[in-house]
Amino acid sequence: MSRIHTSGRTANSRIIKAAKRIVTLLISLLLVAAVAVVGTFEFYKFQGKKTALPDVSQNSNYMEIIEYNGKKYKYNENIFSVAFLGVDREEFLSADETDFVGASDAMMVITVDIKTGEAKVIALPRDIMVEMDTFIDGTDEIQNEEVHQLYLAYSYGDGGELSCQNAVDTISRVLYYVTIQKYYALDLSGIAALNDSIGGVVLKSKYDFPKYGIKTGDVITLKGDMAESYVRSRDTDTITASLDRLDRQVQYVESFFSQVAPAVMTDFSKISQLYNVGSQYSQTNLSLSDITYLASVLMSKGTLNFETYTIQGEMKSYEDETLEDTVHAAFYPDEDSVMQTVLDVFYTRIG
Repeated sequence: MSRIHTSGRTANSRIIKAAKRIVTLLISLLLVAAVAVVGTFEFYKFQGKKTALPDVSQNSNYMEIIEYNGKKYKYNENIFSVAFLGVDREEFLSADETDFVGASDAMMVITVDIKTGEAKVIALPRDIMVEMDTFIDGTDEIQNEEVHQLYLAYSYGDGGELSCQNAVDTISRVLYYVTIQKYYALDLSGIAALNDSIGGVVLKSKYDFPKYGIKTGDVITLKGDMAESYVRSRDTDTITASLDRLDRQVQYVESFFSQVAPAVMTDFSKISQLYNVGSQYSQTNLSLSDITYLASVLMSKGTLNFETYTIQGEMKSYEDETLEDTVHAAFYPDEDSVMQTVLDVFYTRIG
C-alpha cells in the first residue's frame, strides 16, 4: 500500500511540475510577444521622429515673423501638419484610367505641436475661391493658374501624388503659405470601414436621415453605411449645404478621435490596425512611423481632444448652365478670419 501511495504522490508531483513548465513557457511566450510589440512600437516611434519633424527650409513663401493688429508673432517650427482630404470617388484612379480623378469634398488641416502635444484642426469650406495650378494633360507641367473652388484642386492632377500635392499647395495658399508636411487622401467610401473598426461612433445627429429613422438631436451610434451618409449627405438646393456638411464632418472627426484616443492609450497596436484598414482606401505620404511618433507625442502629453477652427466668410450663389437644378456656391473667406486662424495654429506671439 505504501508503494502505491508513493507512486501516486510521484505522479502528482510530475503533473504539477509539467503544469508549472507549461505555465512558465506560456508566460515566457507572452513576455516575448509583449517585448516584440513594444519593440515594434519603439522602432516606429524612433523612425517617425526622424522623418516627421517639421521642416520649413523648403518653403520660401511662408512668413517667419508677422506683425498683425499691433502684435508680433513668430512661426512655430514645432508644428507638424497633415492635410486630410476626403476624396469623393468610388475608387482611386489615375488620369490614364479616367477623365475625372475625383475631388476633395472634405478638407481639414490637422496639426500637432510636437513639443507640447497640443492638437488643432482647421476645417476648410470646400467652396473657397482660390487661385490654383492646372496642368497640361498627362504631365506635371503647369499650364496656367485659374481661380476655382478649393475642392477642385485635387481634380487638376493625375489621381495620385500630383493631385494630392496640388490640393496641399492650394490649401497652403489659402492659409498664407504655411508649411504642410504631409497629406492623407481618403476615399470617402472607406469611412464605413474605419468607423466600424472602432465599433462605431456615437454622436448627436445634426441632420435628418429618414432612410435610417434618424432625426436632428437623436443620439446615435453610426455604423456601416450610416457613417458614410452622415459625412457625405447634403441638400444640393441649399446654398449653405456644404457648410452644414462641413459642420457634421468636424463633429464626426471630433467624436471619432475622442473614442480612439483612450483606446490607443491602453493598446497602442490600435494605431497600426487603423493604419492598415485605412491604407485600403487611401493615398498618403504619411507613414506608419510618422503616425506612431505623433501618437506617442499625444499619449505622453495626455491629449484626448483637439481645438477646432473653421474659416469664416461669405457664401454666394452663381448660375451654371450645365447643372441647372443644382445651387452652385462660391465661398469668399474673410481675410481677418484666415489670418487669425493661421496665427492661432501656426504661430507663437512674441510681442
